[in-house]
Amino acid sequence: MAEDKCYYKCVRWRVLTRIQDTVEPNIQGQTSVRDWQIVPQLKRKEKVYICPRWIDVHRGNLQKFGRQYRNAKGEGGPEYDTENVTSEWLVARARFHPGWMTDSGAPFLAHWQTRRSRKSL
Repeated sequence: MAEDKCYYKCVRWRVLTRIQDTVEPNIQGQTSVRDWQIVPQLKRKEKVYICPRWIDVHRGNLQKFGRQYRNAKGEGGPEYDTENVTSEWLVARARFHPGWMTDSGAPFLAHWQTRRSRKSL
């Protein structure tokens, strides 16, 4: 149990940035960042065109529909489905502070006291 408390004292989670695509962060070189989490932040509903011939590569791309599409759809207009799309993501990270990882936790407590005294000014 004491080890768990020390771990939480020595690890700080914070949100880094917002990204638009589902791209994994690129970590290079020496770093104390060990654990990235990509969290969906903003979801919205989007209309996606459906190919009447149910060809997946045509889904959402009305420009790929040609003569065979017009023959298959008949008299009606294009059909669409509503999908939930994630448009914005948050990247969170865990930063480890090896200097704080002591049995007593004294370095962490000193850091915390310094931060508290700055906030009270």
